[in-house]
Amino acid sequence: MTIRAVSARRRLVIAAIALSVSACSDYVDPGKHSAFTREQLRSNWRGAERFPLLVPARLPAGAEDPAAEVGFSLSNVVTDPVRHPSRRSWVSYYDSDVLGGSFRIFQRPADQARQEPCGPVAGLPFVQRRVGDVVLTICSSDFSSGSREYWDSVTFTGDLEEVGWLEGE
Repeated sequence: MTIRAVSARRRLVIAAIALSVSACSDYVDPGKHSAFTREQLRSNWRGAERFPLLVPARLPAGAEDPAAEVGFSLSNVVTDPVRHPSRRSWVSYYDSDVLGGSFRIFQRPADQARQEPCGPVAGLPFVQRRVGDVVLTICSSDFSSGSREYWDSVTFTGDLEEVGWLEGE
């Protein structure tokens, strides 16, 4: 009887180890350019199919250079606290040595224009774009002519399969 109890415990320990190893094998490195994988972006904001998070379809020139410390990185995504229950506003955060700074992108429905385009920080320089029924406001105190040109011209998409710099499925 004691031998069986030890044996059962061993089986439980082995099963627990096997489960943790298999869970670790599912880990996908989000990659250099994002704190999130494609799947994490899909699953973390699953309820927002009608108002998907828009991200740049391509990296800025030079961002894939191995010598670049942080060529371009999506570091965080949050819902706008004012609109949180409806999940119809996003704020995404990007850092880029290539573009020369940090950038916050406010994504709102076109019919919900705000007087403070960059949130609580009044007077911050910004670039505003319209993508369908969505207004994107790219805010930064670090705008240069190169970064302004990138944000003015880059295509934004909600179809994460079109975004080659995101890792995962």
